[in-house]
Order: sequence, then C-alpha cells, then structure tokens
Amino acid sequence: MTVQFLNDREVASAGSLSIEVASVRVAMAELRAIAETLGGFVEQLTTSGGPEPAQGTATIRVPGDSFFTAVERIQALGEVQSERLGQEDVTGRAIDLDAQLRGELRKEESLLELLDRANSVSDVLTVERELSRVRSEVERLAGQLAFLERRVALASIVVSFSLPPEKAALPSSAVLQVQVEDVGAAVRDVLAAVSQAGGEAGRSVVTVRNGSEEAALSLRVPEAEFDRVLDVIEAEGTVQFKQVQRSGFGAALDAAGEEVEASFELTLSHEPPAGFNWWVWVGVPAGAAGAALLLGALLYAAYRAGRRTG
Repeated sequence: MTVQFLNDREVASAGSLSIEVASVRVAMAELRAIAETLGGFVEQLTTSGGPEPAQGTATIRVPGDSFFTAVERIQALGEVQSERLGQEDVTGRAIDLDAQLRGELRKEESLLELLDRANSVSDVLTVERELSRVRSEVERLAGQLAFLERRVALASIVVSFSLPPEKAALPSSAVLQVQVEDVGAAVRDVLAAVSQAGGEAGRSVVTVRNGSEEAALSLRVPEAEFDRVLDVIEAEGTVQFKQVQRSGFGAALDAAGEEVEASFELTLSHEPPAGFNWWVWVGVPAGAAGAALLLGALLYAAYRAGRRTG
C-alpha cells in the first residue's frame, strides 16, 4: 500500500488573509465563486452580525498549482489588512513515510506467511498479536501519507472579512467674522439666540481701538440648534469670513446617549469714521456674568465713542 504523489518535488501551500470589505455577505459569495472557479471548495464558513454580518471567516481549498492565483483574486475583494502566505517542501517527509509504510507492509506479508505455518495455538496467538500491531502501524502511516498528499494537492487559505471601523463623527463647528452696524446690539442678539437654544458663551474678548469695536466670542450650542444659531449670526451683518464643518452625527445625541455640542468662534466688528485714536481691551470670562460684563464693556465703549465724537 503506497500513495503516489503528483510531482518529484512536493510543496504544501497555505495562507491566511484579513480583509476589510464593504459587505461581508457579498465578499463571502465572491470568495465561494473564486474557490469553485479554480476547482476548489469552501471547507468552513462562519459569520456574525445578523443578515448583514459585520464579520466572517472562511477556509477554502484550491488546487496547489492555483494557490497564488486564488490569493491574487482574494486580495482584490477589499483592502488587505494583513496576510501570511507560505509554502513548505514536504518531499523529504513524504519519502520517509513511504519508506516506513513499505517496511511495515513487508512485515505484514511475512507475518501472514508465519501464520499459515503456525502449528500451535500459542504460535498463532503470538503471530496474530504482532500482525495486529503491524496493521495498526500501516494504517497510521498510510493516514499520514494521505494527509500529506492532500496538503500538496489542495492548498488551504483562511480568509477573515470585516467591515471598516466607523470613523468618529465630529460635532458641527463654525468660524465666522461678521461686519455689523452695532456690535453691542449684535452681541445681545447672538447671546439671546444661544440662550434660547440651551447653549452657553465661553470666554469672550472685547476690543475698542481708534473707535473700531470688535467682540470675539466662543459659543457652544446643542447640535440640533447649530443651523438656527448660524442663521441668526449671519443675519446680523455682512459675513467677511465663514468656515463651517458639518457634523457626522446627524442627531442631537451620540451613540452613548450624550448630548452633542456644536461650537462657534465668532468675531463681530464695526469700523467707525476716521479720527478716533483711543483703544480699550477687555477680557471677559465665561458664563452669564461674563456675558453681562461683555455688554457693559461695549456700552462703555459706545459712551466713550459718543463723547469723543462730540
């Protein structure tokens, strides 16, 4: 009993790949088609995540001479995250197993001849015990040789599919510079809109120099109120600069159920007639008290500007 190998040099091929795909279900179907087209089959398949699985693993077997063709086609199914490919020359192991098997088969033939010539019960029992041991060894060696032949004839490829990780969504944000007629009035309107939206003003800075008034505000509002507050800000005057980043949340709450806050960095400014040569800088802390101080600073600036003009 011997096993005939396909070539003089026997090579067993195996590999594993991890691939990100747009659809695990579709990728699994394409993997099956690759295996069957090359004359192979799907040996094992598992998925998790319901009708539209998020993960899946499959083991396919393809003819050894189609190993690299299969790998190239599998790589094209998505974005390869990792791969491990290998080929093992098993020629020496096959020759050794074949030699051992031939030796045990010769022992079996000799024992059968002895069994025919046995004259006593004890001789028969002794020969049969040895014959049983030899036959067990023949089966073991034949099994190993058949397994080795299978490894050479059919390469094994384990493929793991997964969906790309969801990119973290960022809250909406905006940076604006708006030219207004009255900085104080514009600040009041914006703060009122933020308060009605359930938001708050952060630290603000007011500067008045040579009569030019400018208020820089940091604002935070619930994500759901972002567009409404943005409309209020833009309606206050002429937008000089605007940079808006839309949210990836699409809802007022994130996945953990926490409220999402959008942010504004806003500059409101007014250019007065020429002739002013004084300036005031006021840093205002966050919160309601800060908002009151901010308005007070603007009113003071307006008062000084009125006196200077008079």
